Amino acid sequence: MLRDTIIIGAGMAGLQLADELAKDGQDVVVFEKARGTGGRLSSKRFKTDHGQWLGFDLGCSGFEANTIEFQHQLKQWQQEGVIVPWVQTEQQGWKYVATPRNSALTRHLSNGIDCHFSSRITRIEKTEHWSVYDDSGQCLASARTLVLTVPPQQAMDLLPACSFEGYFNNIVVKPQWVLMLATKALPNNLDAYYHNPSPAIACISRESSKPGRELNSEGLECLVIQASAEWSAQHLDDKAQQVYYQLKKELESVLGQALPGCEYYAHRWLYSQVEVDNEAMHSQDYWWHNSGLALASDYTCSRASGVEAAWLAARSLAQWLSDADVSAAAVGSN
Repeated sequence: MLRDTIIIGAGMAGLQLADELAKDGQDVVVFEKARGTGGRLSSKRFKTDHGQWLGFDLGCSGFEANTIEFQHQLKQWQQEGVIVPWVQTEQQGWKYVATPRNSALTRHLSNGIDCHFSSRITRIEKTEHWSVYDDSGQCLASARTLVLTVPPQQAMDLLPACSFEGYFNNIVVKPQWVLMLATKALPNNLDAYYHNPSPAIACISRESSKPGRELNSEGLECLVIQASAEWSAQHLDDKAQQVYYQLKKELESVLGQALPGCEYYAHRWLYSQVEVDNEAMHSQDYWWHNSGLALASDYTCSRASGVEAAWLAARSLAQWLSDADVSAAAVGSN
């Protein structure tokens, strides 16, 4: 069956795009290599040594709005009960979170969408239409339009050599280590959020300070430490235990006290922090090729960053796909 649009990636950009196209009456299918939605809004459940479960945000700590369009969208999601304001910072204004975890926002967007998880696309091919294949060589779907919302390196691995040549030259993607610490020894006066507290740490978030988070029955509290891009690059190949010891020591220095008896989970994001040369970027929020191939992600949008940029890219592309006679332009083009 020929679909209207295939989307690779079930993060903010992919699911916002799928949601808008589906509401416009398009037949859309989404493929995601992970077991669920998330991307930058990923969350994690962690089982403690005593068999208790802890939930925390593994991707961004929260998100903010700097454009009028995204401010209106946050207001709508807030009215729908999907997100709530969390903390106000001098550097970034109000930060919002989804409840009960940030991944709830992408799950909300995926309602009614034909999403296929644990589906790694390893090859894309254009004949009369676009087709996508898994690692067994099986064709999973064909469509008039194909949209990639994955990180730059993953997109480049899939793209034909002729498409978007030179576009990626203006983008640098840096890794990031994220460490969750679970402890009963947090100071009582600990703030909800710290921004750039040290050269090694980009931010610290106290998960229990986020509205709608369930408290652990053991009295454990979660701190999520996002390492800086520079520190993460220097420790890229460290083992998780090494990252734990070093970032815990750095955190104790920031807090001015020891944190005994911690349980931890460390995760390395290879493609996390995007730096874009805005002057060299295209004026559109997305990239389009006349073969019916598009890219929409935070790195294709130069007027914002993070979750907001991903949303803007998806929104702009959805509006254009809905308005333009894309199918006529895409069929038979290369």
